[in-house]
Amino acid sequence: MLNRTLFRIIPFLFVCSSFAGTFSRVSDPDGFVNIRVSPSLSGGVIDKATQSQCVETFGTINGWTHIAVFLNNETITGYIRGSRLNEDAGCQIKSVEARLGKCAVAQIIAEEQASLAELKSWFSKFAKCTNPEILASVAENVTRLFAKDWNESLHELSESQADAGFLKFIFAALEASSSGKDLSAIASKSKTCDEKSTTTLCQQIKASANKALGN
Repeated sequence: MLNRTLFRIIPFLFVCSSFAGTFSRVSDPDGFVNIRVSPSLSGGVIDKATQSQCVETFGTINGWTHIAVFLNNETITGYIRGSRLNEDAGCQIKSVEARLGKCAVAQIIAEEQASLAELKSWFSKFAKCTNPEILASVAENVTRLFAKDWNESLHELSESQADAGFLKFIFAALEASSSGKDLSAIASKSKTCDEKSTTTLCQQIKASANKALGN
């Protein structure tokens, strides 16, 4: 999952920098490392990167690594001792979040969730980021899940009935879908619910599907 997500994030990084590098995390016993204007101790200090700070790296000169880091709402470029950095692919997500905001990352990750369980996990972290763009990005996937695996998806959703916010998110995603074939299949399958525990849920799903269909 992480590799697919990182692959989708790369285009956003091109927007933020003129060329793409790798990603590392600051590791220094002093708790910070100086960012210098040139690759030497005589280079003036531009700023400081704190312990575990994620930076983008672009090669090393005589033990000094050329880096870019987002600090104080601007991108700082300079040099850090390479020995104070540990390569960390996970920093790619952190860097995008710092530059573009948490919700930009939320939308990218939301599109990768392959099941309702994964979407629920996503929702628990990014609920505040829910907006029309994110609903549109997950709508077809949610619709496909219910149309293809109705019983399994219904069961998964029934286990989340205590989470009103997540249910509202799923219903809104269905209403944002434009997949007529899948929506029609959902509307039809929702008529077959015979368990009392899921009757109300089925009615809500049916109502969302019909709303998306314009019925």
